Amino acid sequence: MKPIYNRFLIYSFILILFSMVLGCSSPEDKKQAFLEKGNQLFEQKEFVKARLEYKNAIQIDPDFGAAYYRLGKTELEMKNYKQAYGMLSKSLTLDPDNIDARLILGKLLLAGKAPDQAMAQAQTILEKEPENVEGRILLASTYFVKKEYAKGEKILLDLYDSGNTSADMYVMLSSMAKLHQDKVEMKKYLAEGLEKNPDHIPLILSMAQLDAADKQFDSVVTGLQKVINLKPDSIVYRLNLAKTLLVQGKKAEAEAALKKALKENEEDEKTRVGIASFWLSAKEVQKAEDVINDGLKISKDSFTYRLFLAELYAKTKRIDESEKILRESLELNPDPSHPEIIKTKVALAKILLIQAKVTEGESLIDQVLENDPKNVDAHFVKGKLYLSRNDGTNAVPEFRLVVEDRPQMLQGHLNLAQAHVLNKDNELAMEVLQKAYKNNPDSGVFLKAMARLNMMQNNMDAAEGNLIAAEKIDKNNLQPVIDLGDFYLAAKRYEKAIEKYQIIIDKKPTIANGYLKVAAAYSAQKKMEKSFMALEAGYKNNPDSALILSNLIKLYIAQKDFSPAIKLCNDRLDKNGDEAFTWNLLGGIYIAQKDIQKAKKALEKAIEFQPDWGKPYENLARIYLASGEKQSAIQKFDAALDKDPKNRAAWMILGSIYEKDKSYEKAALTYDKAFENNPGLWMAANNSAFIKSELSTSEPELQKAMELARKADMLKPNAGVVLDTLGWIQFKMGNIEDAYLNIKMAIDQHPDNSILNYHMAMVLDRQGKEKEAKLYLEKSLASDSEFLGIDTARKILAKYNSGQ
Repeated sequence: MKPIYNRFLIYSFILILFSMVLGCSSPEDKKQAFLEKGNQLFEQKEFVKARLEYKNAIQIDPDFGAAYYRLGKTELEMKNYKQAYGMLSKSLTLDPDNIDARLILGKLLLAGKAPDQAMAQAQTILEKEPENVEGRILLASTYFVKKEYAKGEKILLDLYDSGNTSADMYVMLSSMAKLHQDKVEMKKYLAEGLEKNPDHIPLILSMAQLDAADKQFDSVVTGLQKVINLKPDSIVYRLNLAKTLLVQGKKAEAEAALKKALKENEEDEKTRVGIASFWLSAKEVQKAEDVINDGLKISKDSFTYRLFLAELYAKTKRIDESEKILRESLELNPDPSHPEIIKTKVALAKILLIQAKVTEGESLIDQVLENDPKNVDAHFVKGKLYLSRNDGTNAVPEFRLVVEDRPQMLQGHLNLAQAHVLNKDNELAMEVLQKAYKNNPDSGVFLKAMARLNMMQNNMDAAEGNLIAAEKIDKNNLQPVIDLGDFYLAAKRYEKAIEKYQIIIDKKPTIANGYLKVAAAYSAQKKMEKSFMALEAGYKNNPDSALILSNLIKLYIAQKDFSPAIKLCNDRLDKNGDEAFTWNLLGGIYIAQKDIQKAKKALEKAIEFQPDWGKPYENLARIYLASGEKQSAIQKFDAALDKDPKNRAAWMILGSIYEKDKSYEKAALTYDKAFENNPGLWMAANNSAFIKSELSTSEPELQKAMELARKADMLKPNAGVVLDTLGWIQFKMGNIEDAYLNIKMAIDQHPDNSILNYHMAMVLDRQGKEKEAKLYLEKSLASDSEFLGIDTARKILAKYNSGQ
C-alpha cells in the first residue's frame, strides 16, 4: 500500500503546485491563455468552445481588442452574422489598426448591401496601406455593387498590369468581362487565374459555370470533382455534381454520387438534408422522404429531420401527417425555451393556421414570444394575424422588428408597408418600399407595390413610372409586361395596352395569355371584329387551348351568332369525341339558343366522359330550374339514388339544383352524402366545403369546411375551383396572403369565372387595394350569372363608384 500512498501524495503536491501557479498568474497572463486556447480550438473548428474561451478573455479585460476580433471571426464561422458584425466593430474601436478586422467587416457590409459603409472600410485600409491588395479588391467590389463599373474595373486592371496574381482579382475580372458580354475574355481570365491558383474553389466553380453554359458537361464534372476532393465535407458541391449529371440524363450516376456522399457522412444532418432537398426539387418526393426517414433511424430525436419531414408533408398536402410529426416533436424536450422546441412551435402554428385552427395557432405563437421575445418567425406570423384583422397599428411593430433583424426577407418589407396603408400612413408605406427597393434594386416586387400605392393615391404618372422601371429589370420576365399592359387597360389607354400584350404574343406565341388579353382590350372598345381576329389567331397557334376556345364561343353567343360556335365545337369533337369540355361548351350554346333537349344531350355527354367535373351538373341544374322542372327533377334523382346510392351524377345534379335554388343547407347535406357514398368524388367535398364556409359563424365550423376542402385538394391537386375554396376559407379565417396566392392560381385557370373574380376582389379590398378590387368586381358582375356573394359584390362596387 505504501507506493500507492506515496503516489497519491505526489499527485496532490503537483495539483496544489499547479493551482498555486495559476492563482499567482496575472490577469494579463490569464487573458492571453484564454485567447491562445480559443485560437487552438478555432483551428480545430471547435467554434462553440472557442467562443467560450474568447468570452472568458473579455470577461477579464473588457477592452481586449484581439479577443473581440477572434470572437467576431468565430461568430462568422457559425454564420451568426449580426453578432460577428458587432464583435468586429467593437474590436476596431479598441484597435483601429487591425487591417484584417476591417477587411472582414467590409465584406460583411458589402454582403449586407451597405456598399457606402464597406467603401469607408476599404478607404481606411488603403490610407494605412496604399498597396494592400485585399483592400483594393474590396474597394473595387463596392464600386461593382454601386454599379460604378468603370471605377472598379480600373482598380482591377491596375492590379493585373502590376503582375498581381490574386485569385479574387481574376474572379472579378471575369465578372467584368461577363458584364461586357465578352466570353473570350472571361475564359482568358479564369484560365490564367487557375494556372496561378489551381486550387481556388471560386475560380474552379466560375469556370465550371462557363462550361455549363456552353454545355461542356464533361469539363463541369471534372471541375466539380476537383472541388469535392478539396472540400470533401461540403455537400453543396456534391449536389451540384448530381444536378449536372441529372441534366445530362445520367440519373443513375447522380444517385450513385449522392449515395457515396451519404455513406461518407451518414450521421451529418446537413449532408442528409441537402440530399433530401435535392430530390425534392427534382420532384422525387419518395426519395427525399426515404433519405430523411433513414436519418431518423440513426438519430430518432433529430429535430432537423422532423422539421424537414413536416415541411415535406405540408408541401405535398399531407397536412395531418405534418401536424402529427410536429406534435410528437414537442414531446422530445420539456423546456419551452429550447431553440428546437421554439422552431417546432412556430412550424406547428403555421400548419394550424392552414387548417383554420386560428386560436390554437396564435396561442402557440404567443408561447414562442414569451420564451423568445425576439423570434423573427413568430413576429412575422403575429404580424400576419394582425393584418388579417385589419389591425395595422399592432402589425407595424411586428413587421418593423422583422425587417430590422432580417432585412433580406422581402415579404417583411411588403407587409410593413401594407400595415402602414391600413393605418392610412401612405407616406410611411412609400418610404418603406423605396428603402427596400434601394437595397434590392433587382427586385421588381417593390416597384409593383409602389405602383399600387401610387394608384391608390391617384398618382397615375408615378405608378406608370414604377411599372416601366419594373419591366426593365429582367427582359426575360413577361409578368412586368403583363402588369404594365393591365395598367394601361384599366386606364383605358387601349393602344398602349395592346402594344404590351403584343410583346407577349411575339415572345410566346404558343401561350394563350397574350391573345386573350389583346381580345379583352378590343372588346373593351367594342371592336368585336378585332377581338375575334385576336382569338382566332390565338386558337390557330394554340389549338389545344380550352381558354381561347371558350372565349371565342362566348363572343359568338354574345353576338347571337350560333352557327360558327356550333361548328367550332363539332369540328373539335370530330377529332376528339370524348372531350367533356367541348360537350359542355356545346351544351352552353344550345342553352343560349333555348334548345333544351339538345343542351341536355350535350351536357349528359360531358358527364359521361368526365363524371368528376362539376360544370355540366351546374348547367343541367340551371336547365331544370329555368324550365320549371325542379320538383320533378328532385323526385327523379331521389328515385335514382334509392336504387343506387353511389350514382354520382344523380347526387351532383341534385346538389346543384338545391345550390342554384339557394337552398344551401340542403345542398351541403346532399354533397356530404354524395361524398360519403363516393369517397373519391372531390367536387362533392369541395362544394360542401365552400357552402359550409359561407354558412359558418364560428372557427370550429370553418375548420370543418377546411378539412373537407383539403380532402378535395388531396383528390384533385391544384384544381382551380378547389384552390378557390381553400383561398376563400383562408380569407374568412384571416390568412390573407395564402388566400391571395390560392385564389390567384384559381383565376389563372378560370380568368372569367364570376365567383373567383369576386373572391379576388374581396381579398384585394381587405388589403386596401381598392382600385384593383374594383376591376375584379366589375369583371365578376359583367355576366348575368348568379353566385353566392353577388349582393355583397354589388354593394362594394356601388360604394367604390360613389367615392365613399
